Amino acid sequence: MIAFGLLTNIHPFNALGWVMVALSLGLSIGAISTYWDFLFNDNDNFYMHGLMLGLASLPLLVTIHWWGILARCLVMTVGMGLWSKKIDNDIMEEFGRGFLITATIPLLLI
Repeated sequence: MIAFGLLTNIHPFNALGWVMVALSLGLSIGAISTYWDFLFNDNDNFYMHGLMLGLASLPLLVTIHWWGILARCLVMTVGMGLWSKKIDNDIMEEFGRGFLITATIPLLLI
């Protein structure tokens, strides 16, 4: 998210913009730390995981358009859910989800 802030038009002295980037980073860290199994009878739900990671970008609405966040939410929800359903190797699953997190950041610039 810090790289996102540097790549967009957030002025270095725009305190609100940078606070929103920091808030989004904190929400992303929180969303990464759970697979929402406590809501789904101890079953990991990677669709919800992707959705919440996408929604962690909501504080950035002060600097970007909402359709970028929507696009990222959709791609991450479907991508993480399908990736985790199709891949049985835990290490490859984690690498794939990490790739989706970083590869979808440019969608926020739509």
